[in-house]
Amino acid sequence: KLLCVHAEDQRILDKGKINYRNEKDYVVHNLARPQKAEIEAVRYVLKLSEEYRVPLHICHVTTKDGVESIKRAKQDGLDITAETCPHYLVLKILDLMEFGPYAKMNPPLRTERDNDALWESLRDGTIDMIVSDHAPHTREEKDKGLKNIWFAPSGVPGVETTLQLILDAVHERRLSLGMLVKLMHDNPVARFSLGRYGYVEEGNNANLTLVDLKQEWEITDDKLLTKCGWSIYDGWKGKGDSVGVVINGKIIL
Repeated sequence: KLLCVHAEDQRILDKGKINYRNEKDYVVHNLARPQKAEIEAVRYVLKLSEEYRVPLHICHVTTKDGVESIKRAKQDGLDITAETCPHYLVLKILDLMEFGPYAKMNPPLRTERDNDALWESLRDGTIDMIVSDHAPHTREEKDKGLKNIWFAPSGVPGVETTLQLILDAVHERRLSLGMLVKLMHDNPVARFSLGRYGYVEEGNNANLTLVDLKQEWEITDDKLLTKCGWSIYDGWKGKGDSVGVVINGKIIL
């Protein structure tokens, strides 16, 4: 069986919650969930994967040191894959000061150094997938953390914006289009044993996403279909967007 792990050391998290329980500032969530929690957990599960020969997938990697541990494990021949999310590529810890509880997530946002390492890990194949980690908490839920960050749930909506953000990264030449297809289709299909799903081949169901690489977009809350009704990327602009889908051979624009 493939084991998927959210890699944060619970002992470190419990200690952080105790140490910062009386603090309310936005940055406290990050202080209570330090990089060390991810780094130690990644190393530990890699060790277990090697010891017990269990295929391992590490969810939403955020740190440079975590990436480096995964890279070494792959070089040693371990059966390892890993993923990251758009918010860990385009946002960082300083954005907490602007977005407050709306930028609270687990693992938390990191530094520009970590952002850069994640981009490089996508290009060199260390990180295998980009996923949304969609968490559509309502404004009412998130606003509970405006005066005390502990009261807000963690996570951000992303299922509608992930492809836009990564297509814009292709436009900005941070990734190639071929890399995008591999990171958001080929690798997930292969790792999770989905056969030939989504490939353009005779005999396959025609389930496809249609994109226009030159289509300009602006993300605004009022255009979103998600019931939570907000995006942390409200007001962001970019280029490259989906213009329709094909579902079981039926074109929907």
